[in-house]
Amino acid sequence: MIDVEKLFDLNIGLVLAGGGAKGAYEAGVFKALWELDIIRRVSVVSGTSIGTINGLMLSMNDGNVMDKSWSNISYSRFINNENKIRDINIKKLIKREHTVDKEKKLADLFKKNDIGLLSQSGIRSFIEDYVDFNVIRQSKKILYACAYNIDLEKPEYFKLNDYDDKKALDICIASCAVPFLFKPIEIDEYRYADGGVNNPQYREPNVDNVPIAPLKDHNCDIIIVVHLSYKEDLNREGFENTNIIEIYPSTQLELIEGIGSLNIRPSALNQHIELGYRDALTILAPMIIDMIKGKDIKKLIKKHEEYNKELINRNRH
Repeated sequence: MIDVEKLFDLNIGLVLAGGGAKGAYEAGVFKALWELDIIRRVSVVSGTSIGTINGLMLSMNDGNVMDKSWSNISYSRFINNENKIRDINIKKLIKREHTVDKEKKLADLFKKNDIGLLSQSGIRSFIEDYVDFNVIRQSKKILYACAYNIDLEKPEYFKLNDYDDKKALDICIASCAVPFLFKPIEIDEYRYADGGVNNPQYREPNVDNVPIAPLKDHNCDIIIVVHLSYKEDLNREGFENTNIIEIYPSTQLELIEGIGSLNIRPSALNQHIELGYRDALTILAPMIIDMIKGKDIKKLIKKHEEYNKELINRNRH
């Protein structure tokens, strides 16, 4: 049981799942964390893909940065065609497909040639506009980004506080490099892609879309895990004695104006943000009140886990 007198000295970890535009839900959770005065007690954050981007915004320690960044998202900013050379290469690959074995998939050609259909310039400029990596390097808040090492066939976790601007930015872009859509990013002679996308072209689909692993050595009193779907079960190995609060969307995000991860229409994003805010308040506020009253947090979390099981069962079928 956590000593109530130390309630406001808790060491809290935060795990942010990947999921494209559905990441607006995480922005809503942040809003609730700010209101509940939990943000400043978060000592370590780990994210994959959009979770990495949101982790960057959170590390700026300014709630306005999160609001401004999500309000300035548009298709024109992110969905850019690659340059003409990339377009020409893609055309050549497709043309070559007619000369190879019919059973050979175009996916294999993309893998060998590291071709991406879209430019990463939009994501890169977006991060540059809102993130000061110097703030992250000087921060006491540890920030991890998960990216998939294509060559070693495993996810890797980068502590962004330890890198210069260029390398930290490359790591973040790699964490968001969805296979086929974006070209892999080369870091230290290895190729990296989105840390959370199970792609059939990789022999070992052992990616990590809910990257809790880096928090093992941080002795967190509580870890808050924000999911964007109901697909992945959290790997709790090594966290048997840790208080973990998992937050799932109470409504399937894909059902909000359709197309889920690709839906960056302002109306859909605002609904995701509002849902994340409401869900986080509904889950966390009663826990804080009961903790102040001296109730055992493990019992509170157990009750919440029963709710999560029902929610997952309803949405996985």
